[in-house]
Amino acid sequence: MDKKLGREPVDGRPLYQYRVGLQSLDGLEVLINHPLARDSQKIHALAPVAAARFASNYDGGVPSWAHCGTEVERLYRANQARFRYLMESSFQRYGVPIVKRPGADLLFETVVCQAGLPSGMLKRGGLLRELLLELMAAAAQGHNDLLRHSGSLILEQARKGNLRKAYQEAGHLPKLCADLVLAVIRLTEKAGWDGGPLDALWAPDWDRDLPFLVDQDAARDIVSQLLDVAVTAAAGSGLEVERILSRANGDWRFLTRVLVPAEGVELPREQPDVVSVHYTVTGESAGEACRLRRQEGVRYTLPRPVQDLNGVPADRAVSLALREDEGFLPLDCRGGEPLETAGAWVFDARGGDYVYRTPAPTRLCSQELFVAAPAQTEVAGDAIQLPGVMLGTRALWKVTGRALFTGPDGEPALVEAGYAGPQVYLHFKGKPAAFQVKGFTTVFIGNPEPRRQGGLGGRIEWRRAGSTDWQSSTTRSVTGQLSFRLVDFEGEALAERRRVLVLPDSFRPEVGPKTVSFTLPPGYSAPGATAGSDGRYVFEFGSSSRLDVTLASSHGELTITFDRPNSTSFVDVATGESTVEGRRRIDARSTARIRAVSTQHEHVYVRRTQDRWSAVHPIPLRNGALSLGAVAEFLAALAYHPGGRTYALTVQFENGPAVDIDAHRIRRGDATLEITDAHPDTRIELRSLTHFEDTRSGVVEVDRVDATTWRLPDLGQEAPFYLAIDTTHRAAPCLVPTRALPRGGDRTFLETIAIPEVGEREQALVRLYERITEDPNDASDSAQLDVCLGWLGEFQFELCFLDPFLVLAARPRLALRMLCLARVRDSPQAEQGLTWALDAIPFFWHGVTGAVVSDAMDWASRTCGAQTISTLVVLLTTLESSVIPRMVMQANAGLHSHAERWHSAVLDWGGRAEDDVVVRSHSLGDKAVALWQKSGDPRIQAALCQNPRSVPTSVDICRTRLCAPFELATATVLGIEVEKDLIDDFAYARYVIDKQRFDEAYAAAVVFLEKN
Repeated sequence: MDKKLGREPVDGRPLYQYRVGLQSLDGLEVLINHPLARDSQKIHALAPVAAARFASNYDGGVPSWAHCGTEVERLYRANQARFRYLMESSFQRYGVPIVKRPGADLLFETVVCQAGLPSGMLKRGGLLRELLLELMAAAAQGHNDLLRHSGSLILEQARKGNLRKAYQEAGHLPKLCADLVLAVIRLTEKAGWDGGPLDALWAPDWDRDLPFLVDQDAARDIVSQLLDVAVTAAAGSGLEVERILSRANGDWRFLTRVLVPAEGVELPREQPDVVSVHYTVTGESAGEACRLRRQEGVRYTLPRPVQDLNGVPADRAVSLALREDEGFLPLDCRGGEPLETAGAWVFDARGGDYVYRTPAPTRLCSQELFVAAPAQTEVAGDAIQLPGVMLGTRALWKVTGRALFTGPDGEPALVEAGYAGPQVYLHFKGKPAAFQVKGFTTVFIGNPEPRRQGGLGGRIEWRRAGSTDWQSSTTRSVTGQLSFRLVDFEGEALAERRRVLVLPDSFRPEVGPKTVSFTLPPGYSAPGATAGSDGRYVFEFGSSSRLDVTLASSHGELTITFDRPNSTSFVDVATGESTVEGRRRIDARSTARIRAVSTQHEHVYVRRTQDRWSAVHPIPLRNGALSLGAVAEFLAALAYHPGGRTYALTVQFENGPAVDIDAHRIRRGDATLEITDAHPDTRIELRSLTHFEDTRSGVVEVDRVDATTWRLPDLGQEAPFYLAIDTTHRAAPCLVPTRALPRGGDRTFLETIAIPEVGEREQALVRLYERITEDPNDASDSAQLDVCLGWLGEFQFELCFLDPFLVLAARPRLALRMLCLARVRDSPQAEQGLTWALDAIPFFWHGVTGAVVSDAMDWASRTCGAQTISTLVVLLTTLESSVIPRMVMQANAGLHSHAERWHSAVLDWGGRAEDDVVVRSHSLGDKAVALWQKSGDPRIQAALCQNPRSVPTSVDICRTRLCAPFELATATVLGIEVEKDLIDDFAYARYVIDKQRFDEAYAAAVVFLEKN
């Protein structure tokens, strides 16, 4: 017989790749058991019919010959020996290798392998459909080794028992799944599809590009769902780190900014309603980037503007991490890679800023691109240099077409604006090196993991330095100097990255304060150096702060530069700058990016700057280091001022360097407003505190004089107070009083906040809050309540600096009523503002005791009825920070067990023998003893302050922090006034030792005291 199957020649390809129509298949199937058919005819028909029928019939369950069609099963049952002969011969005719295992040929598994992916297994919700969706998501995120990724996904399912044995032994699934995903991507490239309706894909015979025959309706469904997943996955988590050139007032700055999509993002693992996202540099927090709030479902959105990260050198990578109780959880995000020092940087204009996209060469869709090129770069083509603009030694060029940039190394790089093809970039997900290599900016340890970013199409290729041959194989074991490029299906380069250095994964240098040591990876040598008996090479810093080490390999020599960790210093992880002596001033926004490092000290000391050394708090280093971000809550509590101001703090090593932390805020001069280190796009406006309802009549724009100064206008007497606000919400506001006088008579809410004398204003606010909350249904009081809630919502970002809120913060009973009424009156902005501001008040929620909750319940019942009681309960049981009232309401906390847990935390934190407990200073110990004496009942102290079994009775635990939560509970429940430095010590115990156990012990003590 002619060696054809249908109209296609037999050439050894898998059977699922032959295009055989149903009519031809029916004709072949008749031959299998026909009494007049010759064996050669049966052999011609058997394998392709069995594979095709299995592909159309099998939809799950235990696969068998019955799924291969009636005629195949009939032949199988009639004579298995003859069936085996005919089937083996049929496979041999088509050049199909039989699946084997030791001692056996697996004919049925071979049929399964040749059937492709059965339509039933590809249905929505099926195992293979889910695998394909996950594989498509990986492809959309830029994975370049889909076959390997497909194999790992299928192996995982096999280990879980989700994959039938026949499919495991056939072994064809990884390649077939990868081929299907690649075929769908090629389909989008040929059709020029980059999103939107799929009509352009369904050209005549479009399905011939698929690796196996599938019913067209099923194929369209598969392709549509795969592309839906791809579009979603291409956006990653939605978070992106952008490197930005920003210009304001003639100054240029290089900034880093997180980008959060308007629709929000999904976060890994179960997270609270409000989360803090931080920038990270070399794995350390460099400061808070933004806070996200949960909306309906699992998505988190941005409730207030993000914080830019200043001062990070272009050659340092920036990532994102989620702040959690135990540290930071790295987040998957795009961007943030270091910029190549030798190449040209390509930016895209957006909203007055220039956003970095990729190094040259590149082709982008924007009609105008901006290129920052190193000095001595030759530029030809459609490019114009912007006069007077220099970024260090780089000039800025505007490109409106095709321009060629030839750097000092003589290598040309094409930049094309207005490109009509796919918009894609190259980036890397590998592990960057923690040291510098001369001549290279992009250095990786192990697999650099190149990724495609943007469109679906494009193949990543690489080559070694000096080679002209591009390869598309994996880079898992490739080292040396490499170049990467992204090409489309026609082979045209879309993006390129040059001078990428990849060092072996086994190269793991250990850097100490005196030496650098490492084991050489295979193929490398250290000229002039000798390894020790353990095979490690050791190099000494000597008196220098840097150490250069030369390594040699067949690819040439490399000069690696290691920075010495200072023995005692404060390190800015964003910039790498160290403070080894003297003092450095930072604003509070930068606190989290400072790391205290010392091999000589066990502690750093924290104090309010104004306290000198009269009240200091030692914070222990862990393994010789401490990120100030790890104690940010304690620092915020220490800096808190009940009058709306902020104390400056000092963090210092004993007899060593210091960091002074001051609030980033607007400061008022005689006729000016000033912000130190103001952001270029900062705008200040004055907003009347008494004309907030008319959104513009009470707003006065303030002219900027220079980078840090704004000139105050003549405000007249229309309003008694204005609030100077940074509209980007970076700097804290300040009050600007005028000569206006308040109106007399019975004061409304707005007239009350206009009272000029602080004490009188606070007393009047308390009276007003009591009146409008006591009878919120009264027409007059209800109107004032709505005005008040509107005001709290309008100034939600500035509440913690304003008296109407500070009065509530000092009175939990009133604050709880206002919070409840904000929910009842459907005022989400007021509720959100109150919640944020109350969360920032140290120990506010600790003041919401059982008595306060009971009073609130009585108030709700008396004024608004059962619905308000329900609202109050929901508030107190769902607010993330209301852990204390939640526990108090449960009223079942075991005092003894929580006391033991707190004692254990204190003893573990001290890190000393149990008979050598860390004690407070003498003056603090005296004040703690005095607090117990003020309780008036020695039985209270006897019940709450019992020595742990491991602590001798000779130790007066009242002079330790073993009793801190019980002291605070006693003072709160009994109304004992506590001195400021003892409150600070409670904050130290809670935030530095163990917040959760402190709160549990506190709540248990409150329940005990209120019951007894």
